Amino acid sequence: MAKYMERNSLGILIESKDPSINSDTVEIRLSSAEYQNLLTQIQDLQLEVKISNENMILTKKQLTQEFEEKLQYFKEKAAQKMFELQKEANIKIKSALDAKEVAEEQLQNQIELNENLKRIARERANAARGIANKKQHDGYLVLSCRQWTEHYLHKLSEEEYAEKPVEFKRTHSYPCSEYRTAQVWKSLLQTPYNSSLALSSIKTVIEENDLWEQGILEELSCPRMNESSINGYYQKFTDQDGVEVNGLFRWNYIANFRSGFWEMELYTTQCLQVPEYRRPQI
Repeated sequence: MAKYMERNSLGILIESKDPSINSDTVEIRLSSAEYQNLLTQIQDLQLEVKISNENMILTKKQLTQEFEEKLQYFKEKAAQKMFELQKEANIKIKSALDAKEVAEEQLQNQIELNENLKRIARERANAARGIANKKQHDGYLVLSCRQWTEHYLHKLSEEEYAEKPVEFKRTHSYPCSEYRTAQVWKSLLQTPYNSSLALSSIKTVIEENDLWEQGILEELSCPRMNESSINGYYQKFTDQDGVEVNGLFRWNYIANFRSGFWEMELYTTQCLQVPEYRRPQI
């Protein structure tokens, strides 16, 4: 942009974008008054821009302060709510722990009561059957043992299936199973529990405590036993050296109201070895 002065006038050259004008620039002539007026307008615009910028900065500061104040407010509210929830949770936890302590004490009292009742019931049952050493005897007697043919479903391995005749393979595709038989033993075990008791109240005690943990099966030369979840599943049992040993694979309960006691049918892979003190008194 070029400027030149004449008397009482101002000439300004500006770039021309009008295609009808041959020159690249156009001269605009302003009087002194017009020029001063233009400067005043420019100064006014600059002042407005400055004021606008200052207002924007002030507004930004105000908004930032308001935001920080609201953020602090919500933080305090959240902290207060968290404190109240934690306090409520602590009260509930303490209440639960107190209730747990009371329940455990009641449970222990019930266990001791049940143990005493079991002991009394066993001693009475032993006395009624004339068992010697009534207080020491657990009350379990083996009434009989006999041979039994067990029919069971056997799942064939790949090797076993490969050895099957062609006629079998025509009607059976692998994997498949076949019925087999095994010579096992069925024994009748009399418990010390009265047949008037609900089976659900003594079943776990008999299977997990008496037969297994107290070692009654071990005393009968039966060191292995299926878990309750696979009661009835026939399998062969071995010891740590791979030698086949006696194992209990199925058991059923009988409420014998003639004798007045619960009895168990025990199906074992081998015959029980019954010591004298576990046989009924003649």
